[in-house]
Amino acid sequence: MKQKILFPIAMVLIISILIAYANFSSKMEYNNEMVMGNTPGNIMNGGYYCEDGNTIYFSNLNDFEKLYSMDLNCRNFKRILNSTVSDINCAGKYIYYAGRNNKYKSANGKGAGATLSSGGVGLFRSSRKGNHTKPLYSKTIGSMLLSGNHLYYQHYDKVHGLYLYKTGIDEKEGKCLFQSKVSPVGIDNGSLYFSGTESDHNIYKMSLRNDSYDRLYEGNCSNVIVFQNKIYFIDLNNNYALTRINLDGTEPVVLVNKHILTYNFSLNGNFLYYQIDNQQDSYICQMDMETRQEIILLKGNFCNICTTSNYVFFREFDTENEYVIKDEKNPKLNFFKPPVLK
Repeated sequence: MKQKILFPIAMVLIISILIAYANFSSKMEYNNEMVMGNTPGNIMNGGYYCEDGNTIYFSNLNDFEKLYSMDLNCRNFKRILNSTVSDINCAGKYIYYAGRNNKYKSANGKGAGATLSSGGVGLFRSSRKGNHTKPLYSKTIGSMLLSGNHLYYQHYDKVHGLYLYKTGIDEKEGKCLFQSKVSPVGIDNGSLYFSGTESDHNIYKMSLRNDSYDRLYEGNCSNVIVFQNKIYFIDLNNNYALTRINLDGTEPVVLVNKHILTYNFSLNGNFLYYQIDNQQDSYICQMDMETRQEIILLKGNFCNICTTSNYVFFREFDTENEYVIKDEKNPKLNFFKPPVLK
């Protein structure tokens, strides 16, 4: 008789524990307000790589750009999501990303996402294991960057094009910040640094607390990011030269007086990587930030320069080739060919 009574009590206890665990595991975890989901330089280059802790999350070009992970030595590969992704951000127990399942087209005109992927198109939050995926915005977006407990992203619709929006990571709020295609990549220390896109291309600073903004620098600027307490941008009036100014908009310094298409920094700031557009003589370069010595890494047209603590990755434009550099002081190029996993 005693055993018969204990059995249902034990079952109730087990069920209670399972319910408590499920509630705990699904409880929203918030970030420190100064947390950044990826580096601005990586997001400016598509956000295909994001290092967090001992893991690199990346978009596998060999597998329809689905979300994978690997360790800091480019080993121990895992497929996280069966979805085409970019703009990868990580913080706390979540991964945030842009779903791009409309990118690949099959012979019948359907996107690869229709048969090969899940997750659709838009802005998503997922667990580190790739489960509990939640859509935060279910239409096409441009660039996206996580800062604190908000996601700043380029909201797209056919009527207006790209507008800059922000939304909470808990899905509780969404707000239009600019009715223009302002980029969210220039976030630093509670402020957004950006260039105008409509009436001018000056550089502005906006407080992320109250959304007020002021002009910092007058010019024809693009590709604005903040790195190690300096603002970097491409000067469209000066042959697309890469230029640096202070956070207050003073003391402009030209770093690369050539036609720059894109750029990024190593995480330690010791090296600068950039693509030179010179028609038939285009190439990707590395510059030592201390000596200003320039090395041509490879001739051709390249894009999507993303950096982690140990590696630099970049893609050849309009091909399936992806490259990786391991030793920055003695850079050696290799093809990056991660496996395709189930």
